[in-house]
This record gives sequence, structure tokens and C-alpha cells, in this order.
Amino acid sequence: MESTTEQKVRDQVLELVEPSILDEGCALVDVTYRREPIGWVLRVHVDREGGVTVDECARISRRIGDLIEAENLIPQKYTLEVSSPGLDRVLKTEREFRWAMGKQVRVWKKRTEKGEGDLIGELVHYDGAALTLDRKGTAMTIPLEQVSKVRIFVEF
Repeated sequence: MESTTEQKVRDQVLELVEPSILDEGCALVDVTYRREPIGWVLRVHVDREGGVTVDECARISRRIGDLIEAENLIPQKYTLEVSSPGLDRVLKTEREFRWAMGKQVRVWKKRTEKGEGDLIGELVHYDGAALTLDRKGTAMTIPLEQVSKVRIFVEF
């Protein structure tokens, strides 16, 4: 569970770095800040259509690292990691669901009906209380209280 300090740093970093990430032609997917065995870690996940390269992540890391240091947002020593969230990322935040609109997702429900497994379809709507999938031309709305996990669907 995120502490108030962790949430405050996360929110400040989101607001500060998003314009720079957009300038680089990428989208800010998510920011996490937490204490780990190696110390404090600030993770910034970025993406764009077609994915991001290691060089792009390095360039963004330098750019936003300078911004964060100039604003002195994080008082303790920390490690900055900028990366892609991965092809089949789990969607957790409103920001991630908005980013995933129009993409194929896999939804696992907490309880499934007989003969029903995980659901795959295009995410066409999300309002914080429910999500709607287009499954081969049929819309299906699922209340979030019934959802255990949502992940981007990648077929190999």
C-alpha cells in the first residue's frame, strides 16, 4: 500500500514530467515510487504506438531526471528507471485504461458463469465503475467490482 509521501511524490512527478514525455512523442503510462531492497525507486513507464526503444528510454530518463532534480521533488537518494510497461501489461489505473481504449484486452472476472472463461475484446469504454468490451460486434459491460484483473491481450 502506498504511503502519503509516496503518493505525493508520484503525483508531483506525473504532473512535472508528462509534458516532456509528450514532447518526445511518447505517452506517460504510469509512475510508481516506493522503497525496495535496493532503496527508493522511481519507475516511469512510457509507451508509444509501435513501442519504445532503449535509446528513447535513456533520452527520456536524462531529460526527466534533470527536471526532477531541478525541482528537488525527492529529498532522499533514489534510482530512476524509465521503461516500457511491456506488451501484455496489467491495467490498474484510470490513466492506463484511457491509454488502452481501442486495444484488445483480456478480462478475468472474480466469479465466472458456467462455461465462461476469461473475456477478450476491444476496450471501448471505461468510466471508473465499469468497462465495456466489443466482442465481435457485441458490446459487453462488466462492473469493475466483478473484475479481478485486466491485461492487454497480445496474440502470438
